[in-house]
Amino acid sequence: MLKEKAMPRYTRIAMDIAEAILNEEYPVGTKISGRSNLAGKYQVSPETIRKAIALLKDYEVVSSSPKSGIRILNANNAAQFIKDIASSNDNETLKDEIKALLKEKNQLDQKINDHIDRFLEISHRPKHIASFYPFELTLCKGARLVNQTISESRFWYHTGATILMVKRKGKAYLSPGPDFKFKTHDILVFICNSEDYNRTRSFINDIEDEY
Repeated sequence: MLKEKAMPRYTRIAMDIAEAILNEEYPVGTKISGRSNLAGKYQVSPETIRKAIALLKDYEVVSSSPKSGIRILNANNAAQFIKDIASSNDNETLKDEIKALLKEKNQLDQKINDHIDRFLEISHRPKHIASFYPFELTLCKGARLVNQTISESRFWYHTGATILMVKRKGKAYLSPGPDFKFKTHDILVFICNSEDYNRTRSFINDIEDEY
């Protein structure tokens, strides 16, 4: 759920006046209190009221001059003003939410990469500490796996290895599904025992032209 973005005070006052016009608290053709009185009503400075009235003047909701004061011109324009301001506020709120989500995504990506680096680091420890180890191999040009999905390649059947992640152009695809399609230069991060490693390496580097 999107959080409501805080409007400038003068914009909220302009919205309040526009809503009062729609509710016929300020009928079209009548005058409303001057800036000083409005400033007192909303407990803001006359400059804040000036900005609010300027917004309404831009939409021809009201007219304003030192001699004639503030006159209500058009209720339909007041409705359009409210609609546009609300839509603009929603857009700004959405943009802020997207920025926050992207920031969270970048932080999560960094955390994932840190864990991957740590995971790969473990592979350099003595082999007797575990029966399965993570490995990393690059899919070369012309390899039979290129343009095949994981399902089509029957990767686990041929290798006994489990793919943890595929790195592609700086992006990490964690636990890719059976429909994931291999591309040239993909970096496959997989886990298997030492006996299956050579078989997996041969399978990944199997070149089409050799047959």
